[in-house]
Amino acid sequence: MEKVKRENPTVMDKARAVIDSVIRKGAQASQIFITYICEEDRYLAGTLGLSAGKGQ
Repeated sequence: MEKVKRENPTVMDKARAVIDSVIRKGAQASQIFITYICEEDRYLAGTLGLSAGKGQ
């Protein structure tokens, strides 16, 4: 996480780096990340069209 903060000057760059990192970790990490977003920020999840459906 410190590397993301240090190497990315803008909030958008930081977000992109975190998302890219999660994607590289695979499907399970991506689903955990999506579930977290859905639980913590329903507005963002809705805006992004995310669903934390268990069967996906």
